[in-house]
Amino acid sequence: MHEFQITGLDDRKLYIISDLHIGNGSSHDNLIKGDKYVLLNRFLDDIENQNGVLLILGDFMELWRYSWADILTQWRKLLDRLAGMDVLYVPGNHDDLLAPCFAECRQAHRFFDKLHKPFIKTIANKRVQFMHGHEIDPMISRYWTTFSPAVRFLAGTFELGTDYCLITSDTVSDFLLETGEKFLRIWKTLTRQANRTIFSHLGFSCEPITWLRCPVRTRNMLVRFYEQQTSGLYDITITGHTHQAGYFGNWYFNSGCWTRHIVNYLTVYPDGNIEVRNWTPEGSSVNTSIVACSDINK
Repeated sequence: MHEFQITGLDDRKLYIISDLHIGNGSSHDNLIKGDKYVLLNRFLDDIENQNGVLLILGDFMELWRYSWADILTQWRKLLDRLAGMDVLYVPGNHDDLLAPCFAECRQAHRFFDKLHKPFIKTIANKRVQFMHGHEIDPMISRYWTTFSPAVRFLAGTFELGTDYCLITSDTVSDFLLETGEKFLRIWKTLTRQANRTIFSHLGFSCEPITWLRCPVRTRNMLVRFYEQQTSGLYDITITGHTHQAGYFGNWYFNSGCWTRHIVNYLTVYPDGNIEVRNWTPEGSSVNTSIVACSDINK
C-alpha cells in the first residue's frame, strides 16, 4: 500500500463514510429507506460549509444486487454533486465489480474519476491507513477465492431479484460470511495459539469465546489489523465493512454504515484527532462505541 498525500488539502478536516449500499431506487434501495437521501444531502451541505474533504471507504454502491448503470440512472443528481466536491472513493467488496468496466464508468460519469486504491496518509506525524476492510476479511481473503462466487450466488438466490427481497442483503451476506469463517476457524487451528498471544496484548480474555460473545470473523479481522499495526505498516487504521461504528484503543476506527436507522461517520482533524459520530436529522452527535468483540452482534 503506497503513501498518499492529498495535494493542497492536507490542512482540512476529513469526513469518512462507508457502506451506503445505494441501489436502483426500488423500495429496497438503502438510500430510499428512511429519507436517507435527504439526510445525505444535508451531510454533504455540512461538509461544504466546513470546507471539508469527503472520503467514501467502500460499498458506496450495491453491485451485488444492482448494475452500476441502473444506479447511475437513478442517482445521477447525487453523483453530479459528488463529482463537484473534493472526494476520494475507495471501492469495497460490494462495488468492486466496477473494476472490469472502469473505463466505461469513467466515460459515463466524471464521478468515477474519484476512484482510488486503499492508501496511507501521514496526519500529525501518524501514518493512517484508509481502506474498506474486506481486503483482510477472512471470508474474502485469498483463502476463499474459490468460494467467493458461490457466496455471491447464494446471497442473490435469497434476494430473488432486484425488486423483491425476503431478507436484506446485509443480513444474508453477514450470515454467510460468519458461517464461512466458522469453518475457516477449524481449518486454521494451528494459528490459534498465535491469536491468543496477540489478543493478550489487545486486552481480551484468552478464555474460549463463543460465537455470540465474539464473532470469529470480527475477531480475526482485528487480529490482522493489529498484526499490521504492530509490524510498523501504519500507526492507525480507518475502515468500514463491518457496519459497526466505533473505535478500539487509539489505532482502530470504523466509520459504521448508512444502512441502519442511525447513520455514522468519522471526522479526522489536521491535528490527528479522530472522532466517531452519528448523523441525524437534528445534526451531528458523538458516538462513543468501543468496538470490542462483545459489542458486535454479527
